[in-house]
Amino acid sequence: MKITNKKKTSAGVRKSSRLREADLLHALIDNIPDHIYVKDSRHRFILANRIVIRNLGATSLDEIKNKTDLDFFPLKHARKYYKDEEKVLAGKPVIAKEEFNINQTTQLPEWLLTTKVPIRDRKNRIIGIAGINRDITELKKLREKERAYVEAVKRELSLAGAIQKGFLPESLPRIEGWELASHFTPAEEVGGDFYEAFTFDDGTLMIAVGDVSGNNISAALFMSHVITLLKAFAEQLHAESKSPVGAVELVNKHICRYHPKSGLGTKFVTLFCAAINTTTGIMEYVNAGHPPPFVTAADATLRRLKPTAPAMGLMTEAAFGRQELQLCTGDMLFIFTDGITEAKDARAGLFSDTRLDKIVREHHSDPDGAIAAVIHAVAHYCIGSEKADDITMLALKRK
Repeated sequence: MKITNKKKTSAGVRKSSRLREADLLHALIDNIPDHIYVKDSRHRFILANRIVIRNLGATSLDEIKNKTDLDFFPLKHARKYYKDEEKVLAGKPVIAKEEFNINQTTQLPEWLLTTKVPIRDRKNRIIGIAGINRDITELKKLREKERAYVEAVKRELSLAGAIQKGFLPESLPRIEGWELASHFTPAEEVGGDFYEAFTFDDGTLMIAVGDVSGNNISAALFMSHVITLLKAFAEQLHAESKSPVGAVELVNKHICRYHPKSGLGTKFVTLFCAAINTTTGIMEYVNAGHPPPFVTAADATLRRLKPTAPAMGLMTEAAFGRQELQLCTGDMLFIFTDGITEAKDARAGLFSDTRLDKIVREHHSDPDGAIAAVIHAVAHYCIGSEKADDITMLALKRK
């Protein structure tokens, strides 16, 4: 008798414990912000937490029990939910699917992240559906704002890129006895590289290739400033019968004095600038800290034009020495930026001067061909790595 009573007491304790656990679980489910519900195999609600009941426009579980989505949602939405649930009842769960919904209490649109899984009995037969929805409406709105912002930034960058290209020559000068080719590709929508080529009234050809530190919008803005100054000072000096390459020194003084007030951060510019007498072939040039251009002769021998001055923007009173060079028939001047020689492969190895030297020698008689070959070689070399810098080239040949 005592044993029987003990068994009854033990069973009662276990039952009471299970009831408390069920109550705790029910309280937890009822008070979390996610939508939690259970449906039978005929799509009818049999359990739901408070937020589901409220969003269906009801006040108690009894008001939604044995009803389907057709009783609460517009036909279009109810049919969509029904199709999803048919898949679940066929054993195919729906995991983290974004669904559009109309809140039946507020009648406002909302977005839910939905997961629906089949419920199985002890014989592994599917007897219903358990679902949980999370309201991601605010997250979707935030994502939309982010998307709109990114699109706006892309449009602005595209416009900035178009404006930047407007500072570069629309076409290259055509001069009898000379052949000129160029290429410019920014690493991003905008960049800090630039080139220039134009002639004065007496036929003197002015060319320049430069590289502003950085390859972002600030570099592009600074680049446009430098080009404008360089052309303006060159034209002024030429009108005064002075060497237009003296413009490099004047630009340097200007940016050293006034650039700190521009708000664009610390910037410097490497530049190769030359003025060529297209009748005699005599070239006067300044190399302000720029990668040494190549000059190849008709026999493919090659020499480099080393820097004659520091980069612009570093020292106000820096001396910008000039050099002269005779360009003979068959000679080709090849100017480039370090985006070529410092291009990296998948293992971070540099393209290098050696590879560029070889390509320029092989195409020393064809400016367009030399540039095309370099573009192809760099693209092939960089397969598997990200493009890191702008690429600019200008080639001039005396026929």
